[in-house]
Amino acid sequence: MKILLINPIVRPESPPAYFPLGLASVAGTLISKGYDVEALDINAYRLPPLEVQQFLKNARFDWLGITGLITEYNQVKWLSAAAKQYHPDKPVVLGGGLASSVPDLILENTAVDIVVIGEGEQTAADLSQAIENNLPLESVRGIGFRRKGQIYYTEKQPFIADLDNLPPTVWHLFPVNIYAKGEKLGFEFPVQAINILSGRGCPYHCSYCFHGIFGHKYRARSPRKVVEEILYLKNKYHLKGVLFSDDTLTLNRNWVTDFCKLIQEHCPDIRWACNGRVNLMDPELLKLMKQSGCCSIFYGIESGSQKILDSINKGVTVEQAAKVIHWSRKAGLDAQGYFIIGAPGETRETVRETIEFCQQNNLGLGLSIASPLPGTKWFELAVSAGKITNIQKLIPQWGRWNNGVMVNLSLLSDDELMALKHDAEQITNTSILKKKTLISEFQRWNNFKNQYGLHMFVLKAAYKLLRTSGLTEPYTKNQRQIKESSQLWANVMTNRENSI
Repeated sequence: MKILLINPIVRPESPPAYFPLGLASVAGTLISKGYDVEALDINAYRLPPLEVQQFLKNARFDWLGITGLITEYNQVKWLSAAAKQYHPDKPVVLGGGLASSVPDLILENTAVDIVVIGEGEQTAADLSQAIENNLPLESVRGIGFRRKGQIYYTEKQPFIADLDNLPPTVWHLFPVNIYAKGEKLGFEFPVQAINILSGRGCPYHCSYCFHGIFGHKYRARSPRKVVEEILYLKNKYHLKGVLFSDDTLTLNRNWVTDFCKLIQEHCPDIRWACNGRVNLMDPELLKLMKQSGCCSIFYGIESGSQKILDSINKGVTVEQAAKVIHWSRKAGLDAQGYFIIGAPGETRETVRETIEFCQQNNLGLGLSIASPLPGTKWFELAVSAGKITNIQKLIPQWGRWNNGVMVNLSLLSDDELMALKHDAEQITNTSILKKKTLISEFQRWNNFKNQYGLHMFVLKAAYKLLRTSGLTEPYTKNQRQIKESSQLWANVMTNRENSI
């Protein structure tokens, strides 16, 4: 049996940077069961729509699997329709956050036949066996499917208890080098780094967070397995860094301690970055992380207003956040924060508190617009308040979620919210620029040289000079290609040309 897996474009306006870990893990499980798996990575190669159409026309497979986030709804709709045009008798399966959060919408409004809800590895293997042996879909746990105009759901697939039992991630099916070159959090171009996952599940219940795939129970791979994977990636692809995609790497202090000791022993030259939580950190742990190669840590601070933190059920205080930022920097780590604007109860005063918090702690501010994702407490609140009345009209617009207000949860008007976002970012980032000195810039560049060597230092300086002067260098060239690809796909999504 042959299976084709497709990775749509994740961020049309940005070069590919984050490896499709979920799809590659599903591929690993399918291959371990003896299935023939092929991957089409539209996101990495930024293939134009006509080329994707031609590929699908000539492709041969027994079932097609697509992954997708809620921002990729329009692409999923286009891809599933294209696949059905050329292969009307082959099942089209959707997994990922989109399938798990709005399965009814997908089955009612796209050409997708089956949705995978939750973790996909075991479900994909069971589904393959059912299709291969002509077994009823009711025998497969963790799916929804459409039959004769009706939608059916099977019982839930249990979460994978021991992640070490999963087959290895299939890296070679996807262009690792393309993703490694993409600039990502914690690593400056041209450092080559890749994202990996050490664990699944988050025990916290923040109002904005979606847990429909991995759930709340935290499960981690063993530190040794993770370090073995890092060693493989380093030797195979000559990577310099690793970014953990875990919601919070530091949920288990003993795990982090063991990991730090192992990575320091087996690959001390690898630099790594991660997400942390301000109520889980202490100076001793931060010092150990730094000694083992951690260069950056990102905290979901969300707001500088305690009122807002309480309203989103964050479970931390503003004082904890300020203290941990100080501890992190004292340990020698680059510490940054994620922030949201427009949460329920947001006012001009609470935004001012966030601005003041960032100024006091010398934090750059890039504000995400509060958006109620399906399957979250925020979404339930928006529906009950009458702010969402037609999800079928809302979801196709989600691709522009951070360019405007999708659903306003705050006490401000849409125009006020966007103006405050602009002003807050400008005030805070201008404040940081004023604090920068030639000495601090020299220290930043010197730290880069010490971490990655003289060769990388010279390369970074050359690219910086070329970019500043307006001449073409690899990153600028990539940005131009991405812009062209984005426009082609935008044309398709708006049915101006190349439509199915």
